[in-house]
Amino acid sequence: MTRKDVATMATGEWLNDEMVNFTIGTMADREMARCGGTQPRVHFFNTFFVGKLTTQGDGYDYNAVRRWTTAKKVSFFLFSNCLPILTFCLIQLGYDLLECDKVIVPVHQGIHWVLAVIDFKATCVRFYDSLLGNDKGLVEDLLRWVTDEWRNKKEKDVSTESWSVEIPKDIPRQMNGCDCGVFMLKYADYIAVGCPLTFHQRDMEYFRRRIVADAMEKGN
Repeated sequence: MTRKDVATMATGEWLNDEMVNFTIGTMADREMARCGGTQPRVHFFNTFFVGKLTTQGDGYDYNAVRRWTTAKKVSFFLFSNCLPILTFCLIQLGYDLLECDKVIVPVHQGIHWVLAVIDFKATCVRFYDSLLGNDKGLVEDLLRWVTDEWRNKKEKDVSTESWSVEIPKDIPRQMNGCDCGVFMLKYADYIAVGCPLTFHQRDMEYFRRRIVADAMEKGN
């Protein structure tokens, strides 16, 4: 994370992926600390997940993200003269994503940030947009991902035809053209801990300062 990244937290600036992923990472760390490093209730994807999932071929490519949710470590060795010279591992979670209650999915729509929440317990996908828009294509891709994830990780055919789709409208709304990223992060933050969405546009400047303070503290 650079000074340029942190500068996107200034009032009136658009958040970039680095600052969003830093903040999402602190939420994930908090959740892992809460569960003692075992099985969290909430999984957080970073901002690159949807881009990888939806940019290939027909606009959907499960194989591009299949290994993102590998639960166990898979080590590889490179050998020279029969001796291992390099070891590396695939991305692993260390837990079973399908046992989580919710999956938080931040989405960058080019010039706008939105949030999707996959709720396994409620069998529902919720879409949060501080401008009250919707993205049916994204929701369909996430439902398709749920089916593919069950098939790949559990070898079970799980249909999402009965799942509901919710696009809440009674949510905090942005009143300018630059705070969508902060709204998206606070949706994720509040939903992850089970709190009602009680913040407002007037709180955005404080939230920006708080994120910068957290970044500076972690960097020290």
